[in-house]
Amino acid sequence: EKLLQWVIREELPKGRRVDANPWDAVTQYGALGTRIDVSSHGGFSFVPGEPDDDALAVAAAIKQLDRSATILDPDDAIVLFGDIAPIAGDAVRLVMEATYDLRALVISFAVRGARPDWEFDHPQPFQRFAPSSSGRARALVYGIDRAGDLIEVRRNSGRALKRDGEYPPHVSPRSPIDWLNPSPIEIAESRAEYFLWHGALVTLAADLAGKLTSHDCLPPSVPALPWLTAHQNVCKKPASLAA
Repeated sequence: EKLLQWVIREELPKGRRVDANPWDAVTQYGALGTRIDVSSHGGFSFVPGEPDDDALAVAAAIKQLDRSATILDPDDAIVLFGDIAPIAGDAVRLVMEATYDLRALVISFAVRGARPDWEFDHPQPFQRFAPSSSGRARALVYGIDRAGDLIEVRRNSGRALKRDGEYPPHVSPRSPIDWLNPSPIEIAESRAEYFLWHGALVTLAADLAGKLTSHDCLPPSVPALPWLTAHQNVCKKPASLAA
């Protein structure tokens, strides 16, 4: 992490405009395979000096990172949810359909001197509502019909209301909920970024081993799945859900 921050924040800007984009610096150096001639650059609008040779080697390695990485294994996707896996639902499929630009992840977090987020508050349950003809939102209620299919159940009225209550008991009525603030997919996508960012750093360390003259590129010191580390919860649970 420190080597990448040094490369992106201190070395690659040398010889470029002060407002130059770090992304452009990496792609340009990586594509050309050599430093740019900056001998004609002068004045306060350019960062003085030339990038270190090791920085150019790192830039070239960053350029080779996958720009459309995915989570292919369902087991890997489930791991992203940790102890909220039971409420993940369709979010497992959604996180596997997403693609991630490893090059952009590495550059972005090196620029910021940060890591992708992975720790979140526990999602909160919210009852689902739908619009009605009266203009007032009505609670959605589902049930199982005699054919075994899941159907939407309407509230009883008249005699049925007096006899059975609000909903027919034989359909086992239940009100679906959404888990939000944050949603499971928000948590999983951010943790997917963390997991893939970590893997990209491991890849860079392996690719650059023995290729730098003044530096040693070591793998990241942080774990690949910190939310599964012993004595740490996947999410910060509110007291009402901590039991």
